[in-house]
Amino acid sequence: DGHPVFASRLKKRLRQGAKLIVIDPRRIDMVRSPHIEASYHLPLKPGTNVAVVTSLSHVIVTEGLFDEAFIRERCDWDEFQDFAEFISAPNHSPEATEILTGVPAEELRKAARLYATSLVERHVGDPDAKLARNIDASLEAVEEILNVLIEISRLDAGGFEPDITVFSLNEVLERLEVE
Repeated sequence: DGHPVFASRLKKRLRQGAKLIVIDPRRIDMVRSPHIEASYHLPLKPGTNVAVVTSLSHVIVTEGLFDEAFIRERCDWDEFQDFAEFISAPNHSPEATEILTGVPAEELRKAARLYATSLVERHVGDPDAKLARNIDASLEAVEEILNVLIEISRLDAGGFEPDITVFSLNEVLERLEVE
């Protein structure tokens, strides 16, 4: 919401059917404005973001909404099991953290289910289509990260434009081939 380029691209994706979960104490424009609406707004109390993420994880793990093959391929399974045991404790449930975070337990559960099932759906289907979607999403993410870093650099420089050169993906690949 605070970065105009990122916000406009996010709004475009929302109009195309993307889902958004806003975790913010404020009712920012991304929660609801003309032509867009977040699927869920979790208005947490300031300083309780770790408790909210812990509760989201609790729901995902206790309801088995994770992709075991994906995790085994990328993580130490024994360490994940330790994490799953820890996060499954009742004191990490949305119901237990609601009084601390101010986020209604049922809304948090629904948001966790949306998040987890959206992730699982991205890993299913035609491998070529999945690869193309992942490449597109990765390139968009890198571009957005660069935009945010440029904006932060500009602000750190007291509002002056920093001396930053951003290369296209093709330019980066050409430079890598030369070196």
